[in-house]
Amino acid sequence: LGWTGLCAVISIKGNFVMKNFIRLLYIVIAIVVMGGCSEKNTREEYDISIISKNKISLFKQENGCIKLKKEIKRSENYGFLKEDYYNLKDKLFLKTTVVGKDALLAKIDKESLNIKLKDDNSEPYTFTHYKNKIYATTLFANSFNIIEYDENFKEVNKKEINKEGVNVTNDIQVYKDNIYILGGNIDKNNQLRNLIWKFDMSYNLVEEIDLNYSQGAYMRFYIKDDVIYLSQNSQGLTEKNEPKGSNKLLKYDLNTKNTEFITLNYAYPLNIYPDGDNLIIEHYSLYVPNYTWTILDTKNNKQKIIYFNDRPKNEDKPPFFNQDKMNYYFLFYDKLYVYDKKTLEEKIYNLSDFNITDAYISVIKNDV
Repeated sequence: LGWTGLCAVISIKGNFVMKNFIRLLYIVIAIVVMGGCSEKNTREEYDISIISKNKISLFKQENGCIKLKKEIKRSENYGFLKEDYYNLKDKLFLKTTVVGKDALLAKIDKESLNIKLKDDNSEPYTFTHYKNKIYATTLFANSFNIIEYDENFKEVNKKEINKEGVNVTNDIQVYKDNIYILGGNIDKNNQLRNLIWKFDMSYNLVEEIDLNYSQGAYMRFYIKDDVIYLSQNSQGLTEKNEPKGSNKLLKYDLNTKNTEFITLNYAYPLNIYPDGDNLIIEHYSLYVPNYTWTILDTKNNKQKIIYFNDRPKNEDKPPFFNQDKMNYYFLFYDKLYVYDKKTLEEKIYNLSDFNITDAYISVIKNDV
């Protein structure tokens, strides 16, 4: 062939090998990318899932019972707090027991059940969700921060709010483009005030609402139809210097500024969960036995009570509450209690039957 022909053949063969190599490389990359997308976007089939210490258990509702369909092994060693979470149709925002190394907030994708942690060093004290954003507070000695994140926990905005004295932010909710923060303030004279701070969406203070209560604490609130419902958890001290329970729920009308008290059948109201016209109120289990919960109809103030007589005495491991259109779910570490919303008919599932120990939370799929 001669040098010219030989070089041409080598060049052609080299180009052929290189093209095949590039084609093979593209195929490998495509497989990896598709495999990664497939894993990321896996759609898990379940109605209710239970996240426990070492796995996620997926159940379907069949003939009025739950049936275990699949288990997913967990490699993480953190758990989840049983309060202060925000439930959306396709995702669940909540706090984990991870402190320091990673921040407390986490997001659970309800389709894939993938869990994403917020990976900076801030640890929100309380938080809420509004129009695809997360609003949280962090505490310091004489101030607190309002922080805005996107749904992937990227910080969007932050402002320090300076308040003289010691401040605690107990709850936060965004309502009609205003940020409401329920807090307590102790001034230099050791005087306690329960307050609601109202901010605009640029974090400018619009109003400070003094609830005129210094004998105890308002712990949580919920805003509905221009009315704030607040749980008055305590009222003074007992002879043993323990918080003396209050059985009041305060209604504060945002338009008229009028207040009204609802007297509950049980004391120490704590967390408040909305359910249409009903408010589901958890009573502080440290002081109220049998893990008592009140279902309050806000139209007529009628109350229904749920309590758990079969729990061990002196146990203080409250359940994780969840709900769908039909049922209330109370998940203890060892049992799942399901209540029909209309009849309050009870079903109890022993988690040991499904080889589940140390259950943390439940995830209800696409039924909020």
